[in-house]
Amino acid sequence: MKNTVLVLSILICKFAFAQFDPQVGFGSTKAISKDSSIIKGWATSCKVTRGWQNYLDTTLGKATVGSEFYGTLAADGQVISLGDSGIAVLQFENPISDKEGPDFCVFENGFIVNNTKGESHTEMAFVEVSSDGINYVRFPSQCLLDSTIQKGNFEGSDVSLIDGLAGKYIGGYGTPFDLNIFAPLSSINIGKITHVRLIDVVGNKDAAYPARDKNGRKIIDPWPTPFAASGFDLDAVGVINQLYNTNIFQAKDFPFTLFPNPVNNGENLIINNLNNAEVSISNLQGQTLFTSQANAKIEIETNQLIAGIYILSIAQQNKVYHQKISVN
Repeated sequence: MKNTVLVLSILICKFAFAQFDPQVGFGSTKAISKDSSIIKGWATSCKVTRGWQNYLDTTLGKATVGSEFYGTLAADGQVISLGDSGIAVLQFENPISDKEGPDFCVFENGFIVNNTKGESHTEMAFVEVSSDGINYVRFPSQCLLDSTIQKGNFEGSDVSLIDGLAGKYIGGYGTPFDLNIFAPLSSINIGKITHVRLIDVVGNKDAAYPARDKNGRKIIDPWPTPFAASGFDLDAVGVINQLYNTNIFQAKDFPFTLFPNPVNNGENLIINNLNNAEVSISNLQGQTLFTSQANAKIEIETNQLIAGIYILSIAQQNKVYHQKISVN
């Protein structure tokens, strides 16, 4: 009888503290490399509402590191910091679609702080999706970290106790999300997800209204982080399963001649080597500012573009190519 009780106690304890996959390099992990061939596309628009560096001391101002442009296209280590409870809304030229396995992945810039235990500096964010940009649903999350101990600025976390939150893995590795979890819902079309919304988790254990996981447990991550790079640092959102079977190519695959880039306001942007292509320019909020059909060559006037970063898209022969352009 005593042995039976002991076994049951062990099983209950094991279930209560069930672990998830560990950090990259410390065992079998679900993390997806930024160079993985399963990634077929990236976010083409990013809109960020910054949060405070410390929401309890607003004299410090809001997070300032990075620009919205850093949240678009391929993961490259350049990030935009959201600040406490900051929000990033990503859009996709080719919507995300629920198919076999994970459908998209989110990249942050975490790093290892304890090589022995595999603990990492982990700033997390809730992940929500929408098929109309209005109605969102949130991925269920779990955080089994000790909620009585506050994580300081650069303290590490055991990510095998974390699931369903963006930012779990070190830089260069994305956290995967599978839309099929929302299959029973009628409020969202998981076959055509147009928006992904990321909301920084404020991991303050003593907050009046602390961030909580799906089971009501407090979510603890490094806090406060009272500097310009406060909060979740968004690198990119990669798309694994797309609605349309159109390959998305980045700058390294760009087969066209484009010059000058950067371009001065008022100069013409010249693109060669086109073949019955559709050329468009959009801002980082996803608004299309220019579109035209072109063959062989096109010259685009830039006098209507204010200084900033834009995304040039060229659709040709069932392929879409993206390139960032800068207007001075």
